[in-house]
Amino acid sequence: MNEVDTYLRYHGVVEATVARFRIRPVDRADAVQSTWLRFLEHAHTIREPAAISGWLATTARRECLRIVNRAARESPNGADCEQLPASEPSPEKAAIQAEEHRAIRGAVAELTDRSAELIDALFFNAPASYAELAHRLDMPVGSIGPTRVRAIRQLRCRLGDLRA
Repeated sequence: MNEVDTYLRYHGVVEATVARFRIRPVDRADAVQSTWLRFLEHAHTIREPAAISGWLATTARRECLRIVNRAARESPNGADCEQLPASEPSPEKAAIQAEEHRAIRGAVAELTDRSAELIDALFFNAPASYAELAHRLDMPVGSIGPTRVRAIRQLRCRLGDLRA
């Protein structure tokens, strides 16, 4: 019996074995495919044609168990969820971030109007291309980079003075 005939004859056995496991459809398809791949790899070792059905069913069960075990290792359970980092910052971190934000906004307010507008546009507003910024701030595209460098240097100096 060739592989095509074997597939046609025993496909239902493999499908029924895999269907007994409550796994996602995509995992069911993987288990079926892996079972047939194993069959193609090991068909030459099966000596009794009557044993093919049992061999395929056993292989399908093992493939399903491998998928179930892999999913159990990959899915966090209740205990693991407690160890995951919180999505929001802690109250202490939130207070520190708010204080840093106030300090940065205060330092930006001390910049010249053009530098403050550019910093606001670059870091506090929605992202925009240099061409859009140049149009919005009425400045040449070529001066945005150097103005940004000077403004950031001034901010670093002011923020350094605040920390000292």
